[in-house]
Amino acid sequence: MLRRLAAAALAAGAGLAALAGPADAAPAVPQAPVGADVSFPQCPVFAGQPLLGLPTSLPFAVVGLDDGVAATPSACVGAQLAWAAAATRGGRVDFYLNTADPGPASPRWPTTSAGSPDRPYGDCWAGDAGPACAYAYGAALVRTELARSDLPAPAGTTWWLDVESANTWSGSRAANRAVLEGMTAALQSVGARVGVYAVRNDWAGIVGTVPATSPLHGLPTWLAGATTRAGAAENCTHAPLAGGGRVELTQYLPDLGTVDEDLACSVLPVPGRPTISGVASAGGLLTVRSRGWPAGTRLEYRWLRDGHAIPGATAPSHVVTSADGGARLAVRVLALRTGSSRAEVTSASRLVPR
Repeated sequence: MLRRLAAAALAAGAGLAALAGPADAAPAVPQAPVGADVSFPQCPVFAGQPLLGLPTSLPFAVVGLDDGVAATPSACVGAQLAWAAAATRGGRVDFYLNTADPGPASPRWPTTSAGSPDRPYGDCWAGDAGPACAYAYGAALVRTELARSDLPAPAGTTWWLDVESANTWSGSRAANRAVLEGMTAALQSVGARVGVYAVRNDWAGIVGTVPATSPLHGLPTWLAGATTRAGAAENCTHAPLAGGGRVELTQYLPDLGTVDEDLACSVLPVPGRPTISGVASAGGLLTVRSRGWPAGTRLEYRWLRDGHAIPGATAPSHVVTSADGGARLAVRVLALRTGSSRAEVTSASRLVPR
């Protein structure tokens, strides 16, 4: 991951500095569980050196399997897995893989769909840079990783697909998405849980908007880009990268720290559907109520006409207009609470007579 490169520059000679201490966030930031992730910058300078300066007690850890570039396995995975198992006392350990779409210029680029049982984009042919070969390439990346002897069985574990501009990408967002879809299918076929990791700007430029029909839609998000714990807690409230799912982890690098820390976003409990009261006829006033949210939750509103957003209707109340006649009105409530993933809930609809 990109910010670990800066961390690596601090890790000269003997090893890494110790993990930064308790978070420097304001007291209002929920004290959610914080883990750490390690990858190639935490590798020893010389083969055989121990991993130094890593935290020794964590609720969870994430281990990078590549050497910073897709399809380049890290030589430190064994040592990092041993550290993660000890630091978490045998608890939760996730993995992440670098991703890329190098296209037909890569010697690894497939020239056939052989070996890919799923072919949602049809068959891959030599020289094809489109989604069919991109999907096959992604599936092959995963199969190569799973063939390694130093990895535990993937079933029941979470694997994050690392999307960043440091790797090579196609100019086609559809082809880039197909790489991630092939990787997702290959991992899910062996019982792994899959999520996506990125800085939001990287994701927008490389992947773009994910259609609801894509298997990426609904995957959980590990969101990077924060530099403080307070910023990471606020990032929990952001929209998930792939459109569905939720933000589960947010990453930040403590001041002068050399290990990325990861905040586990809490799940914001939904107390029930909002209710609409008032007069549902032209000129009448409708008001939405949504109660029972935890302290510190802020609410945003979007009034809907037959399921479509009404321009400018973002207040708790809505004056019914002639345009609403014959339609059903409802309200979508977006709940945001620092340190928690956002939650959305929609009211029952009210029919406005013509």
